[in-house]
Amino acid sequence: MNCMRIPKRTNLALLQSVARKLKQLRISLGYSQEYVNENTGLNIPRIEAGMTNLSLVTLALLCDFYRISLGDFFEGIGREAE
Repeated sequence: MNCMRIPKRTNLALLQSVARKLKQLRISLGYSQEYVNENTGLNIPRIEAGMTNLSLVTLALLCDFYRISLGDFFEGIGREAE
């Protein structure tokens, strides 16, 4: 059986845009990366560096933690990543 690997789909511009917005939110709330990590269990440095592909569940968790809706989070993100 020939197992062909499907290339991983990525959109680096979108990933960086999301990472930038998450970092801006964290800083605007006065939270350190350590504080967010301790309260969410997420590797915030990797996420903010754009080194990990976020799931919707992870993004929703962070949006809840930062007290922002997913809709508000994505405001302007698509245009920025084009």
